[in-house]
Amino acid sequence: MLPLVSLATLGGAVAGVLGVILVPLGALASWVLLAPMTFLLAIVGGFDRLPGVAATTGRIELWQLAAAYGAIVLAWLLSAVGKRWPAIGLFLLVVLFLPGLYARQSAFQMVVLENRNTPSAIVQSQGQTVAINAGNAGNVGFTMLPLLQSQGIGRIDWAIATDPQPELSEGWRLFADPKSPRIGKFVDLEAADASQTYRATLQQLRDRGTEVTALAVGQTLALGPQVQIERVHRLALRLQVGDRQWLHLINSEEKAQAELTASTANLKADILWWNGRPLREELWARIQPQIALASSSALAETTQTQLVKRKIQAFWTGRDGALQWQPDGAIQPLQEATDRQGSLL
Repeated sequence: MLPLVSLATLGGAVAGVLGVILVPLGALASWVLLAPMTFLLAIVGGFDRLPGVAATTGRIELWQLAAAYGAIVLAWLLSAVGKRWPAIGLFLLVVLFLPGLYARQSAFQMVVLENRNTPSAIVQSQGQTVAINAGNAGNVGFTMLPLLQSQGIGRIDWAIATDPQPELSEGWRLFADPKSPRIGKFVDLEAADASQTYRATLQQLRDRGTEVTALAVGQTLALGPQVQIERVHRLALRLQVGDRQWLHLINSEEKAQAELTASTANLKADILWWNGRPLREELWARIQPQIALASSSALAETTQTQLVKRKIQAFWTGRDGALQWQPDGAIQPLQEATDRQGSLL
């Protein structure tokens, strides 16, 4: 492949010079390069489609970068070191990949993404990754996939779709792309009311090897060593993350709130997670959260007044950005946690 790259580089330069002198000559030179360039692109495309062709290390810290470049410089300056290229290659693999692998296997956290008015999150629990709601294509492309890449996550073990509406589910189709992290199991809550586009997305995921299953009211699924999910009501989902109970309101419109308030479902939880719509006083009394977390660009003044009155700690993504929960119970903006980790290093 190297001769083809050299030919493309030199040929392109020659074609550019000829094009400046006489446009037809430049066009002719470019036409001559068409066949080798097509062949080169076919080779690259073939390698690009191979499984496992790309791997992500996650976030590389400064000390890892210094160690890797130090090894390369030593191999270049000292011939005795340069001759030991298998050992150097092994050292680079260990330095660049092993810390990230250990971090992923030991991580236990939940990150609520900065998708305003679209509740979506990533849960990591001892090597298992759970994604809740994808949002639209922009949400996935600009928030979810970059977070997964920064954490070195190449696979989603469980995906939870609470609603087939496009603003909450359109982004799942990006995971049908072979270049995206593969989804192991996909839990669908509302397949019966899904659009044809949503059904097509589920079929594309199945074609890639994803197992698609439903979650009925009253059913519980274990998603990892310390994570389980229970559908306590048609409109509410309970997440057990460590020793904390999260209640996610799938729908908080007025009619849905009336149905939830009148139900006999156990809605009590430590943390309420919803889209930020104002809630009835009766619903606050049923849930009794210690923390309220809204995936919303803003919170209404009436809601803020309710939170202050009930002494509930409040966060919302429009003000705080992406939010990180850790086992000690603390919730903080993800950017603050990242900056703190960087300053410690």
